[in-house]
Formats: sequence, structure tokens, C-alpha cells
Amino acid sequence: MMILGALSYSFWSTSGAVAAHTLTLPTSGKCEITFMRDLPEAARARGLQEVNAIIKENHRVCDKEKCVNFVSEKYNDPASFSRTLLLLCHIGGKQENISCENFYYYNRKTL
Repeated sequence: MMILGALSYSFWSTSGAVAAHTLTLPTSGKCEITFMRDLPEAARARGLQEVNAIIKENHRVCDKEKCVNFVSEKYNDPASFSRTLLLLCHIGGKQENISCENFYYYNRKTL
């Protein structure tokens, strides 16, 4: 757990995080996806494809009882996402994150 915390701190402290952008996917049962950086529309579309791919390849479902937080270090290289972190979190009755599954990739290649 401490390693994940240190990794997360290192990841965001070096990425120059900017305001988050949140989308709700109606096709996934109202799954809320938060991009940890404010992105142009084209980068959001590419990120959304990657979120769906990560969820599918890990045999998970994002529905109204879950949310996703997603950040990738590099969006402008079409061949790589570089460092990528996806958190699939279970939401409690007060809309708080109860627990999260973490999917971290270094130099993840796109599909």
C-alpha cells in the first residue's frame, strides 16, 4: 500500500496535473469517468477508448455503483500511453469511494 502511495505521488507530482474532467457514460450503466487532467476533446475520446479497453481486458464492469479515475502521462503519442493509471472504485451510499482496484501500466501500447 505504501508503495502504491509513493508511486501515485511520484506519478502526479511529475505529471503537472491540471483540473479533472468528468464524463458519464450512458452505455455503461451510468459509469462516471474522471480524467485527472483537463484534456482536449480528441484526447478525451482516445482516453475513453483506452478506459474501455482496460476495463474489458481485466474482465471488469463499470456500472452505476462504480466510478473510474484515469490518468495517462502522454496522450499525444499515438503508439503509446506511457505511464497509465486506472482506478475502478466502488461507490458508497454517500457517494464516497469505498475501495478501488488499481490498474497501472508502464509504456502501455494502444490496441
